[in-house]
Amino acid sequence: MKKIISSLLLLMLLTHISFGQANPKNIKLPGFFGSNMVLQRDKPIKFWGTASPNTGFAIEFAGKTKTVDAGADGNWQVTFPQQKAGSNVELKIMGDTVTIYTNILMGDVWLTSGQSNMDFSFGNTDSVASDMIENSNIRFVIFPSIISNYPQKDVRKLDWQLCNKQTAISLSAVSYYFAQKINKETGVPIGIISSSWGGTSVKAWTSEQGIANIPEYKALLDTFLRNRYTANAIDSISTKNYAITNNNNKKYFAADKGYIQQWTKGNKGDATWLPVQLPGPQPKEFMGAHWYRKEMELPASVKDGVFFVYYGRIWGISEMYINGVKVAGNNYLRNENKFFLKPNTLVPGKNILVLRVVDADTSTLFQGQASRMVLQNTDPYHQDKFPIAGQWETTTTLTAAEIAKLTTTLEKVAPNTTVSSIFNVKISPLLPLSIKGILWYQGENDAAVGYFYRTIFKNMITDWRQQFGQGSLPFIFAQLPVFGKIKNEPVEDKSEWADLRESQAAALSLPNTSMVVTLELGNPNDIHPHNKKPVGHRMAFAAMKMVYGYKDASLSPLLKSYTIKGNEVHVYFTNTGTGLSIRVGDALKGFAIAGADKAFVWGDAKIVGKDEIVISSPSVSQPVSVRYGWGQSPVDANLANKEGLPASPFRTDDWPVYTQGKVDNKN
Repeated sequence: MKKIISSLLLLMLLTHISFGQANPKNIKLPGFFGSNMVLQRDKPIKFWGTASPNTGFAIEFAGKTKTVDAGADGNWQVTFPQQKAGSNVELKIMGDTVTIYTNILMGDVWLTSGQSNMDFSFGNTDSVASDMIENSNIRFVIFPSIISNYPQKDVRKLDWQLCNKQTAISLSAVSYYFAQKINKETGVPIGIISSSWGGTSVKAWTSEQGIANIPEYKALLDTFLRNRYTANAIDSISTKNYAITNNNNKKYFAADKGYIQQWTKGNKGDATWLPVQLPGPQPKEFMGAHWYRKEMELPASVKDGVFFVYYGRIWGISEMYINGVKVAGNNYLRNENKFFLKPNTLVPGKNILVLRVVDADTSTLFQGQASRMVLQNTDPYHQDKFPIAGQWETTTTLTAAEIAKLTTTLEKVAPNTTVSSIFNVKISPLLPLSIKGILWYQGENDAAVGYFYRTIFKNMITDWRQQFGQGSLPFIFAQLPVFGKIKNEPVEDKSEWADLRESQAAALSLPNTSMVVTLELGNPNDIHPHNKKPVGHRMAFAAMKMVYGYKDASLSPLLKSYTIKGNEVHVYFTNTGTGLSIRVGDALKGFAIAGADKAFVWGDAKIVGKDEIVISSPSVSQPVSVRYGWGQSPVDANLANKEGLPASPFRTDDWPVYTQGKVDNKN
């Protein structure tokens, strides 16, 4: 009987559609909706989009059908009842045609965002082969990096990917490890919306309404809004620059005889090719376009699995061809160059590798290690690895002066720092969507205003929560690791990153926030450390404790309070787990102590209780302050809990710090 009623209802709806005032047309959902997506369980489910004005149609989801009427402006929205985890359902959009989205899972949707260390792909980690787990209950979608003067309601069509060895390599590594851990522990399907962009500032990720809360940004916001309807709008400038870049590339292509003589296909042309060792020093007197060529024999096993080519860090703009196929292109100086190859790019027998680099400084052109220049199979069962370092051939074409003559200068625009420009495209379209929470890894680009960051970061968190309208959404963020020159000083007086770490910790004053300490996971010589597995797992621990109710999940020790007793400072911590411990070594390191003269010296620190440490020094009879791990790269700081999680750097004083008073007031 119920089936008959349902069928009659559907017939009535379709009759309404077919014979109403007008046939519905142009029904459109935002581009991130699609087959294989994960929708948030246990919350009302919203669908929205546009259609021809004043038209009606029907949407069926999880066996329930609702009529929808687009308004005079063409906008529409409909809400369905919440669903339990794991439901595999279909979404049908029934207008003049029927569109069906299949294989939809109900689970937990996490938005992962930030700059390059969040964007850092799983495929770029050193453990991609050993840690690859195919899991259809983990799915993801990656937002494009585009800017706009206008808050967007839509993005281009995006495809949800199931996690497997072909797709996972493009997912954010932190997101990958987080999703795998949460799914393993809870059994709940996990959807990742990856929306990150390297080299970006908090103000670019904050909405116009949020920016208006910061008095120091008033002039920036006024300019941004004033330019919205002019040729100075970043949308217009970006479009112009895109065209200029394409035109520049065409001119380079036409002028470089390497392209003309098809060196990309392995031809040598009429050039003189000289032997060269890569990596290694290059001719200092030449700056311009360099070509490198290498022939190598590979076994029949290259037909199996998914390979990547890794040619390390280069101080230049590079592209690589293998057997005539372009496999890599990097427009960023000194970036990691690791790219995945399409199937059958490599062949048994002879293979020809061609690398073209346009450099800025040939004295430091190749900065990578020989051991990291490889062709490698990502398949954990076929871990073939072929070195490509060593003997190559090289020749040069265009000089720097010749390239300059061919180049049309781009119009100035700062997409990574302009207020609200990134929020408008990478966050704004998502706002009606129900999500579980947010993961955030950012701060490097705001280190110069490290103290001010406590204001703008907390403002951004509050702004996002208000924009999403889902209460105090869980917000989990990474505190920056070590990076920069190691200094054997008790306290660095001029450390931007120390100031920023403190500002990140200050965001814990907001409800439903959790901070992941990554201090020991960094690399003083590389702002993009490859070891992202512990970061993802620590974010998972934070989510398990704060969101999923795992009371025993561990967090990093944080400063709770302190007291001064004679010549000793007693410091107390939260999140000590089963007790405080020394992470490495036999003695606590990284503690500094000072009197009223503010002259810090190394302190003798001892664990005296489950949550207490005592710090003193023979040279400080009347201590006033203690600091821990206060510097760019405090690599010796070794306080942790017995669960192995490192303590966050801290100070007990409120003396002025290096970046205090500095404000980022330029777009």
